[in-house]
Amino acid sequence: MAEIYAPNAALWHRLPSVKIKLMAAPVAMQPSKYVQAKWKDERFGQLRVLGFQAAHDGTELALRLEWQTDEPPRRTHQDNNEFPDAAALLFPLHEHAPIFMGAQDAPVSIWHWKDNGAPTAAVNLAQGIGSSTVQPEQNISVAAQWQDGHWQVVFRRLLMPPPIITSQPGFVLNTPQRIGFAVWDGYRQERAGLKAFSPNWTEFSLAT
Repeated sequence: MAEIYAPNAALWHRLPSVKIKLMAAPVAMQPSKYVQAKWKDERFGQLRVLGFQAAHDGTELALRLEWQTDEPPRRTHQDNNEFPDAAALLFPLHEHAPIFMGAQDAPVSIWHWKDNGAPTAAVNLAQGIGSSTVQPEQNISVAAQWQDGHWQVVFRRLLMPPPIITSQPGFVLNTPQRIGFAVWDGYRQERAGLKAFSPNWTEFSLAT
């Protein structure tokens, strides 16, 4: 990854950071009845503020997230009781797509990162809660750094995907684009629908 877009690069110290308000995902909207019952009275999704920045060089887009964590990341994970920290960006592919993971005729594109000891990212498509599927076009890159109690994660991709890729958004300069956010705290055993998320779309644009 180019040094200019590294998670702690000088560029990000010069750009303003938008503060995104988060809340816990509603337990009633979890796709599993078991999860709904088990987590009904448990605390999760406690992160309340997420920093967001965007930059581009005319060809590539870089989107940076920063948030505070209570515990350092764990570098080994077990299926049943340990989970990675993670974050995701959501982009509506239809003007009426709901931020709750899209809908059948109004999907959302999801860029998902998780801390597996090395940066791991995937592009998914969702058409409703519990419907997220990994896409064949994996054309994003990610760099992540944990330092002094903060995660810094940078997603990168070409501004415009190839025309044959219809499951991902394009980014046109000086044109508003909506985006949603989600963060998982692995220390608190958050995964799947157990997360902090932005309950409303945020609008941003990339200036020339």
